[in-house]
Amino acid sequence: MDQPLPRVSLRRVAALVSVAAVDGALLGWALAPMTTTPVSEFLRLGTVGAMTALGTWLLLSRRVIATTSDTPTPAPLPAPTTEDDSEDLEPGLAFSGRLARALDRTTSTTELKAVLDDALGRTGAPAAELLVGGQTGDKLESVACTGPDRMCPVGSTHDCPAIYHGRTLVQDHSDEIDACPHLRSRDGDPRAAVCVPVFVGGTALGVVHAVDEVGTRPDTKTLAQIESYATHAGPRVSPFLNNTGDDIFDPLTGLINRTSAENHIRLLVEQLTPFTVAVADIDAMSAINEDYGHEVGDRAIRLFAEVLRHTLRPDDVVARYGGEDFVMLFPNTSTLDVSSALERVREHLTLRLTEGDIAPFTASFGVADSNQADNIEELILTADDALLLAKQRGRNRVVIAGEETYRELFEDQTGLP
Repeated sequence: MDQPLPRVSLRRVAALVSVAAVDGALLGWALAPMTTTPVSEFLRLGTVGAMTALGTWLLLSRRVIATTSDTPTPAPLPAPTTEDDSEDLEPGLAFSGRLARALDRTTSTTELKAVLDDALGRTGAPAAELLVGGQTGDKLESVACTGPDRMCPVGSTHDCPAIYHGRTLVQDHSDEIDACPHLRSRDGDPRAAVCVPVFVGGTALGVVHAVDEVGTRPDTKTLAQIESYATHAGPRVSPFLNNTGDDIFDPLTGLINRTSAENHIRLLVEQLTPFTVAVADIDAMSAINEDYGHEVGDRAIRLFAEVLRHTLRPDDVVARYGGEDFVMLFPNTSTLDVSSALERVREHLTLRLTEGDIAPFTASFGVADSNQADNIEELILTADDALLLAKQRGRNRVVIAGEETYRELFEDQTGLP
């Protein structure tokens, strides 16, 4: 089999052509005295002959002089990126995707706990635990851990600084003055720790607590994976919550339910806090159930709930209102800012569905300001009217309630499912 041709050096080829032309010219001058043919004709014939010989030699040998070209040889193309390589491009990306799929495939509390235990050991933290409490400040209980014994002695959700402040705390040394009191009070050698709050329905009700040797801060990948673990665990820990009153969580998604969402609205009204409400509906949900079955429909609801929880802010309240309907509350946020946030939700949903583990679907959204209604029922209805208009305009979009919305809505009463 012929070998591939090396790259051509134009400079060297030009030099060879020049040499051949000179040789042809000299040959013409040498033969001129022996004949009556004009010297110019010898020059032309000599040059043509030299060029023909050079071309024939190149074709027969299939070679081009290989030297350092003016244009450097391009570097080989990189190998295709695999799922594992994606961790180098964005820390924790592959881990996050695998954990989401693993949690989505659990069908019992036993399977859920097994996945939470296994995934916690894969975050990269030498020792870690998942502690979960309840909204009434109940005692934090260990749900998952990498060792046999509980490490953090914190008593309740109100006593944990990470839960109280709702943000990740990285502590380099347990003896430092700003270290968590529960870390400083422990017996044994000094240690470093990372505490990541776990949000359930917009409220921090748990914490992922990881410890390591003093002076050892988690690298970017490990920290990203611990935070990803906390994000994914939040919507799924409702079976472990210590609630003494009525159940306030939706068992399918881990989000708060309709009753709890309405209680949040009442609290915002009592505190005179302006807010925006949004309602969302999975488009053509009945068709999904009919074409793929109710199990796939439940997975679609659960996936959409996860996208909402991961995309929106921790302070935003996300609730499953019933069926494929969701309600979101955004304190101190304008309708325009909420609309932008929901556009990001639509984008993230599209990206999540590219993984191909569930049939593609879309969602529509209606948005209303708290000043547009006098009571909860009227406010939800106002946002729902905007949602209906989003359906009429073709689904998979965000519509903000307003006077023009009502005019357009009631000009055409043909709603879409």
